[in-house]
Amino acid sequence: MGLTRFKSLFKQATGSSWAAFLTARRMREARTLLLGGRGVAEAAREVGYRSPTSFSAAFAKAFGMSPSQFKDRSAMAVVNVASETNRQALPKVGRHGDRRHIR
Repeated sequence: MGLTRFKSLFKQATGSSWAAFLTARRMREARTLLLGGRGVAEAAREVGYRSPTSFSAAFAKAFGMSPSQFKDRSAMAVVNVASETNRQALPKVGRHGDRRHIR
């Protein structure tokens, strides 16, 4: 089967083009890499982009934010979850250091 035929059958079967499928797959992998602490240029290379600029444009189109913004927001979410978890784990203590004065 030729490439053109394959792409045509793929689109008929999935409703998505082969290129869109590959891009979505690459972006999901890139997101995982970024969450794992990889830099933008490294994630771009690992998912097959030669240019971090092209990667950033494709990522922004897919997720509505740049890879750097995604990393920053993900880091903030982790910090917020961690501090909320720590707050819930701490016992509530009254004003004199014991639990008798808790209402």
